[in-house]
Order: sequence, then structure tokens, then C-alpha cells
Amino acid sequence: MSRNDTIIVTGAGGILGRALITALNNHGYDHVIGITRSVVDLTNARNVEKLFLEVRPTTVFHLASRVYGLGGNLDHQLDIFRENTTINLNVVESCRKAMVKKIVAAGTVAAYGYPYINVPLKEEDLLIGQPHDSEYCYSQTKRHLLHHLIASKRWGKIDYAYGALTNIYGPWDKFDVQSSHVVPSLIGKAFLAKQSGNKLHVWGDGSQIRDFLYVNDAAEALITLFEKGSGVYNISSGVGVAISDLVNCIVDSIGLSTGIVWEKDKPVGIKSRIVDNSKLVSLGFCPDHSIADGISETIAWLSANSSNIDFGERR
Repeated sequence: MSRNDTIIVTGAGGILGRALITALNNHGYDHVIGITRSVVDLTNARNVEKLFLEVRPTTVFHLASRVYGLGGNLDHQLDIFRENTTINLNVVESCRKAMVKKIVAAGTVAAYGYPYINVPLKEEDLLIGQPHDSEYCYSQTKRHLLHHLIASKRWGKIDYAYGALTNIYGPWDKFDVQSSHVVPSLIGKAFLAKQSGNKLHVWGDGSQIRDFLYVNDAAEALITLFEKGSGVYNISSGVGVAISDLVNCIVDSIGLSTGIVWEKDKPVGIKSRIVDNSKLVSLGFCPDHSIADGISETIAWLSANSSNIDFGERR
């Protein structure tokens, strides 16, 4: 890959897209075009194809998707399925027609079949079994994306790297307390609880285990796949964190002293998910941020930008 190659990043306005474009520029890639909905609606096949044929990118980082947290996934299953399937199909087909050399795609560890065959999760097990019901439609669109990439490499000569992303978080996240992912949702709740003097309400009992990755580290992982990887790779920290430890980290960092209410009757999704990242590490990837460092940086960003944040329904 040349530093002069033209690169497209879909989903450029999202948390990962913003971090990736900054990281690409820091690595010397100056011909990066960020695609947001205001540039082109990725559900419109004709307009996507027109843009790709005009730009003629060498590489496409496909990050765009309609995504929620646990609550949002449960409420919008069919909308997620329809919109993400359409977006993925249009982007990959436009890559083929524009003769793109490589696609680096954002997948998800939610696509792993459940119950898990092995923990930590390993890439060779990704498509075995069916995903958990709480993330079923989103996961199936990411599986379909992978199959399309495999077919495009075999019959369309387009190389690909598919990164099965763990839970990412950081600046520019969506801190909606009802429908965001676990980290931004909890940070948003804690921020509002401190403002109001209320206790922090958390779904479950805190025993669930997840793998969390700071967004800047996730961006570096995608660049590693762009430069060195081909095929399927887990993108994760490789470290399991209990939700109770995550909550305590958030509470300490934000300075919340009003207490925590564990809502044990609420859905918690999968009990434990730890993700093996040894295949990615073998390419030279190493996360720079601990969970404490990442949470601290995220809360600092939120505090500086809180007047512009939509926290959703306040409780």
C-alpha cells in the first residue's frame, strides 16, 4: 500500500470513523475521504456506485452500520437487519465496480454462535452456530457481509480484512442512556446521576464479563489489518472485565458518591464474552490503553462536550 493511495472511510462521522481518519493521517495517509450520510446515503445503490466510480479508491474501510446497545437491539431488530444488509450490499458491490484493491470491514464479535464453542473466542469458530437472540439481526448482517467479502475475493479479486470488533468506547460515542452500548450508556447514566444527585441504576448484578477496547486502539488495529492482514481477525483487548469493575471505574473517575442500584430483573444478554486477539497481536498490534485510562479519557471528553450531548431519556 502507498501513502498516496486514495482511501474511503464509510461511517466517518461515528466514533470509530473519526478515530480512524485521525490515525490514518498520523500514519501519513493524506488522501482519505470520509463518507457520512450528508455526503451520500449508503442505502441508495445508484448514488453509492456513482461516488465510488468518481473517487476510484484503492482501499475502503467499511465501518458504517446502524447499531445500538442491548436495549436498542431488542427494540429494532428488523430495522437493523434491513438497513445494514442494504448498506453492506451497496458498499461491497460499488467496491467491485470501482475495482477497489482491498476492503477493511468492521465486523462484530456478536456474530459468534452462542453458546460459545471456545472461550476466549477464536476466529475459526466465528460462523459456527447461531448468534445470541439479543443481537441476532445485527449479527446476521455482519455474517452476510463476511460471506460477501469472501465471495468478492474469490471471484472479484478484491482482498479483504474483516475485523470482528469487541465493545469499543471513547470520545464521540453516543451516550444515550437507553439505547447505547454498555460503556457509553453507563457513563451517561453516571454523569446524569452526579448532576441530579440520584443513584446510578445498572442492569444486572455486575457479574457479566466483557472485553472492552478504547477506540483509538481499535483504529490502530484496523490500520494494522490494512497494512498487514488478510482474512478474519478479532479486534479486542484480550482482557475480560466484570461489569461491576467497569462500573466502579466509571464511578471513581466521574466522582459519583450517591451509590449504585443493581437492577437484577433487567436483561443482561450474554453472561461472559472474552475475545482472543493473538492472531492480531501476531501482526504487531498492542493496545495502548488500560480500561482505567480509556474511561478517564472518555469522561474527560464528555465533561468538556456535555452541552452538545443527547443523553436520551433521563432517569
